[in-house]
Amino acid sequence: MLRVLRNIEHSETDAANEDLSQEQLTNIERGLWSAAVKIVETHGETITKLASLITSRMKARDQKAAITEDELDSIPNVPTLSY
Repeated sequence: MLRVLRNIEHSETDAANEDLSQEQLTNIERGLWSAAVKIVETHGETITKLASLITSRMKARDQKAAITEDELDSIPNVPTLSY
């Protein structure tokens, strides 16, 4: 997936240039990790509450758990997580 992103973002550069391609891939990966960290830092409390709600219902490892719309609405900031 990173290579696809690199090819889209840097379509004008030569993919055969290994050093340049690797630098571009590294920069894309760092950017994605930074974005993920910001999301988790911003929404950490909400993520924790959702995870707790889901795991409290699970009895087995591969069991599916459902959350109702009312339960989602009761957790602050859940509607803001839909990007």
